[in-house]
Amino acid sequence: MENATQRGYGGPPPHRHLRQDQGFYVLEGEFTFHVEGEAIPAMEGAFVHVPKGSLHTFENTGSRVGKLLVTMAPAGDFEGFVEEVTERVSMDSPPPPSEPRAADTVSPIVAAAERYHMEITPPR
Repeated sequence: MENATQRGYGGPPPHRHLRQDQGFYVLEGEFTFHVEGEAIPAMEGAFVHVPKGSLHTFENTGSRVGKLLVTMAPAGDFEGFVEEVTERVSMDSPPPPSEPRAADTVSPIVAAAERYHMEITPPR
C-alpha cells in the first residue's frame, strides 16, 4: 500500500506484527524508523525491513509530506486491520492531533490488532 504521511507526524504507536514481515520503501521525503530501539534514518530511495515480531514505528522527519510504499508478507492480516480501524482521509485533511488519543478510543484499536495478529503498545 502507499502511505502519505504529513511532515512532523509521529506515525503509528509502537507495534509488532506477529505473523508478517513488513517493508518500507521511501518514495518521497525523509523518515526515521524505530525498530527494536534502534533509530534508522531513511531518505528517498531507502528500504527498511522489519522482521515479524519486531517492535517498530516511524516518523516523518522531513520538511514536506512523505510517501512510503509499505509491503507485508504474507498478505492478509494487516489489510484486514487497516480496513477495520482507519478513517478515509485526503492529503487536504488536517494532521492528526499531537496529543495521545483517549483510552476509550484506543481500546477498540488494540482489540482489533489482536484479531489480526498484532500487538500495539498503547499510549500511557
